[in-house]
Amino acid sequence: MSFLSSIFPPSSGTPANGAGAAPGAAPAAAPAVAAVTTPAVAATVVEPAAPASPLDEFTKLWQPVTGADGKPIAPAGNTLAEPVFNFDPAKVRESAAKMDFAAGIPPEMMTKALAGDAASMAAAINHAVQQAVVGMTLNTGNLINQAVVANNDRVTASLPTHIKRVQLQDIPNDNPVLSHPAVQPLVETLKRAAFEKDPRANPAEVAASINSYLMGLGVALADTTPAAVAAKAKVTAGEQDWSSFLP
Repeated sequence: MSFLSSIFPPSSGTPANGAGAAPGAAPAAAPAVAAVTTPAVAATVVEPAAPASPLDEFTKLWQPVTGADGKPIAPAGNTLAEPVFNFDPAKVRESAAKMDFAAGIPPEMMTKALAGDAASMAAAINHAVQQAVVGMTLNTGNLINQAVVANNDRVTASLPTHIKRVQLQDIPNDNPVLSHPAVQPLVETLKRAAFEKDPRANPAEVAASINSYLMGLGVALADTTPAAVAAKAKVTAGEQDWSSFLP
């Protein structure tokens, strides 16, 4: 037995790195791998956001003013336009029925008048009418005094609002377009409408809001003209608008 055969016996069939495959034998099959199914994910469609408008900040400009409870505050009317005297005919008749204008006629004059003395009858009638005139004059004076005092209170309460109206009319427009005679009536009408909605507002803030509103309205109208819409569509499609380079 040679030296090599003693180390590697012929019957072992084991090379230095392990047993070799038998000649002509088929290679071992690889283990089966289970197929992995990926669940289908539904595509999320993202709706494009609506384009911002210069008028978005003015959406609440014409909405009613609300109080702390969230309820609309009714705009105060012009109290000076209300009548000073409010007479109820039923109340006037009721008050007149309680008056006795003959109570002040002297008894002896009434006795003579009832006895047929014409002079005494005339004097009694004259006395009663005089008493009625005195009573009506006093009542009318009291009514006028009460009405004047009440009207003074109305004037005092209405003064701040009227002063603000005058201030609102005197605020000049910085933009010459808004001061144009063709546009100024519209500006003044909008300012009055905004102020009447909330008479507590500051006149300068009301004027600034209306000016900004009209400027935003002009920009929004210019952006929605057919030419502006077509130009935006070209930019979105990646087309170059060469007309902007033309003189």
